[in-house]
Amino acid sequence: GGGGGGGCFHVLGRVRVRNSDREGWAGGTVSSSDPLMVTRDGNATGEVYSQVEAAGEKPYTVGERVKDRNTDEDGWKEGSVTQVLPLQVMDFKSGSRDLYAQVKRLPWSAGDRVQVRNSSTDAWTKGTVSETYPVKVVADGARNGGAQNQIEPAREKGFYVHERVKVRESSNRAWGFGTVTHVIPLEVLADDAGDGARLFKDVGHKDFEIFDRVLVQCSEAAAWRRGVVEKVGVPDGKGEQEVTVLVDGQDLGCLAQNVEYTGEKPYQRGVRVRVRNDDGEAWTHGTVETKLPLRVTKDGSNRSDLFSQIELNGEAAFERGGRVRVRRSESEAWKKGTVTLDIPLTVMRDGSEHEELFALVEHTGEAAFHENERVRARSSDNKTWESGTIVEVIPLKVMLDGGNVSGLFGHVEATGQADFHVHERVRVPGSGRGAGASGTEAWANGTVTSVAPLKVIRDGNVLEEFGLHMEHKDFQVGERVQVRDSNSETWTNGTVTKLSPMWVMKDGDSSARHYNQVQHRAFNVRDRVRVRTPGSEAWRHGTVSNVAPLEVFVDGNKIGGHYSHVDDPGALEVGERVLVRQADGQRWTSGTVTQLVPLYVTRDGDSDHKLYSQVQRKAIEVDDRVRVRQSDKEDWRTGTIIKVFPLVVSRDGDLGRDVYGQVVPKAVEAGDRVHVRRNDTDAWTGGTVAQAVPLYVLRDGQDIPQGYPQVRITGEAPFQKGQRVRVRESKDDDEIGGTVTKLEPLMVMRDGSSAEQLYPDIRHASEGGFVIGQRVRVRESNETWTGGTVIDVVPLFVMRDGKTAKHLYRQVEPTSQASFFVGERVRVRQSEGDVETGGRVTSLAPLYVLRDGQEAELVYPFVEHSYGEEPFELGERVRARQSVDHPWTDGVVTGLSPLMVRPDGEIGERLYSHLEHVCNTGVRAPHLRGAKKLSCLGKK
Repeated sequence: GGGGGGGCFHVLGRVRVRNSDREGWAGGTVSSSDPLMVTRDGNATGEVYSQVEAAGEKPYTVGERVKDRNTDEDGWKEGSVTQVLPLQVMDFKSGSRDLYAQVKRLPWSAGDRVQVRNSSTDAWTKGTVSETYPVKVVADGARNGGAQNQIEPAREKGFYVHERVKVRESSNRAWGFGTVTHVIPLEVLADDAGDGARLFKDVGHKDFEIFDRVLVQCSEAAAWRRGVVEKVGVPDGKGEQEVTVLVDGQDLGCLAQNVEYTGEKPYQRGVRVRVRNDDGEAWTHGTVETKLPLRVTKDGSNRSDLFSQIELNGEAAFERGGRVRVRRSESEAWKKGTVTLDIPLTVMRDGSEHEELFALVEHTGEAAFHENERVRARSSDNKTWESGTIVEVIPLKVMLDGGNVSGLFGHVEATGQADFHVHERVRVPGSGRGAGASGTEAWANGTVTSVAPLKVIRDGNVLEEFGLHMEHKDFQVGERVQVRDSNSETWTNGTVTKLSPMWVMKDGDSSARHYNQVQHRAFNVRDRVRVRTPGSEAWRHGTVSNVAPLEVFVDGNKIGGHYSHVDDPGALEVGERVLVRQADGQRWTSGTVTQLVPLYVTRDGDSDHKLYSQVQRKAIEVDDRVRVRQSDKEDWRTGTIIKVFPLVVSRDGDLGRDVYGQVVPKAVEAGDRVHVRRNDTDAWTGGTVAQAVPLYVLRDGQDIPQGYPQVRITGEAPFQKGQRVRVRESKDDDEIGGTVTKLEPLMVMRDGSSAEQLYPDIRHASEGGFVIGQRVRVRESNETWTGGTVIDVVPLFVMRDGKTAKHLYRQVEPTSQASFFVGERVRVRQSEGDVETGGRVTSLAPLYVLRDGQEAELVYPFVEHSYGEEPFELGERVRARQSVDHPWTDGVVTGLSPLMVRPDGEIGERLYSHLEHVCNTGVRAPHLRGAKKLSCLGKK
């Protein structure tokens, strides 16, 4: 209005102008506010207009991308602002610069957040405008920009470097957090990333949180300051939060007008910083004590303060036990010590038992000391270093080798020598106390009995001595060792693959590497070792019965001894049985070594070999299967351990048991008998190894071999075809005899059956296999046992005495009765109450006997040998009678089948039920045996 109202407009403000209502509005830029003059777009100078209104747009800036033309009939061209007053634009195509009557902003600017898609059927994707002519958008998760058919505002502000954001790969994943490192393309360093910044498909602004480190303006005119978010409000409709910030050095918060992330993570208690209150002060170091407000305790002080300037100093936080060097001023010499408290930073110097505050404290870069660590120590610079062991860290006390009292020393350094541990195998100077320092003495092996004081028992001795000049044993390629990288880790087993540099392949790994700590495996009771005596080069194997002093039962000896040379039996071997597990809490399970480097084991019950993080030799135990011999000249024989100390073995096929000079574990082989089960609650059941690696077992009662997670080798001998066994269907059944008919699977033909069958419960029978003609006793169930003769072995047919047909009986047992033969004199009866009478065997199957006094041969249920009674002969003098109630009558044998006798004084011959041999002298000779029988026969 007439040039008035100049106070409402600012220079460079965008307005629209005209001189009358009949004119159209034209854009322009305020060139003067008093008087109000406007440089209309397309003009080079300012003029006064009767009508001026605010255009509702912000002033243009140099470099801003715009579109321009002079009239409505012209086409729009695109360019960038090169001058604001007057408004000059450079055309992108021609490169010319000019004034245009119509200038409009392009809808997008580089860095704008948008959502894009190519068609209405596509899902919207968020991204950032990278170019405005033509418009190109870099979608989140992509590295390069491209043109899109549909672009809309994303209704969110753009990102900036150091901004804290939330990220995820897709909408169905949980949000993570990170820090923006690059805007176009949008790269974020995730908090949990170990591989640097990368692109994410879904990135969102992260709401400010309490304790965030920020840059803040408390008012539009205020300077940017560092601070900590104290309080946050709920985001408004534009997504803006109300944030209250505690500026560093202040304890009252301000409501932030503008706030940005610094890119730092929130400071935590214990973080190391440097502080000062203005630019003219020198920086001093300290430790954050509280986060809100941010208070710092300076080194050398015991109270915390507020500081207006606080920065991270790049130091690691101090911890109790950490090694540092300290001094009170720049003029003092550094002295080493140990941190006793982090806030305030308190240190106990080496050689002192007092905690102190120091203005200057630095990390030494040394690892913290720990108890039992090997060090060297001296009280002052002019003293000689001596080796010792740390017995206490705070205060730092060392026990020197050769002594048993700890002390304080002004100088203590780590030697790099591995810690000794009780029962460790070490080497000591060969000639005793103090020897070996010059390196000219022979070395001997020993066992550590105490670490502080350091004591050892030499192999072959039973008395302790101080461990002066003691060293760890040399390692060997293939040796089983224990490794770890730090004292906080658990020792794990491994195998030495290279000595220089020392490389170990840890159990469970497929490649070898260097470990910071490697130690020999200590001996344990029941470990298998090799020993030798002074002057002997021959090693002998034995079993450790006591660790300190080291006692070994050498194979073949019944008394343990102390040996001057004791060593591990050597590296593991393919086929060796071991125990494996993956972690400390798991159960040890058996397996078989299939490959040494890397160490692969096929665990019982598995079909594939694997790497296990824990592998150890199986200690020798009763019932272990072994191979034995007394010397190299003998062949190996298999057997079963029945006692460990001394090592007594029952050799297969021998009734006795003995100690043997050479004993080695027997590898599992097909045919070996084992016990198997699926888990701890199952009962052990027998089985036969069908395949050694992987270990498959044909469990008794099963016809398909399977892998079982729990397998134990037994001393049971393998079954043989034709062998007698005892079987039953379950534990509640009675055992019944049977004969093995097949080995894989283990089939048995049970007595009383003609069909072979699988049985889950099988054990060796005490009797040997039956043979045809063998005398046995039989019954069906609880009947009285009766004798019989084996007619066929498989199936087991028996012809019972008194029967003429063979039969299958459920219960058959061998007897001590010898087999009968045709012509043999026997004693027979028809029932339990009958009187025995003699007779002669005429047939074996069935067992026919021609009984004395009978003309026809019959079968009798009760037949016994008439041991010592000779067959009668024609013309032989005998005594005879019809029954026990009749008197004896002498006579002469006149016929043998049937047995006929002619009594003295008679012409005719008769059958008699009872007969006895008579010598010519008239001496009666019933059932004569031994010398009497021979005498009688001689007289006859």
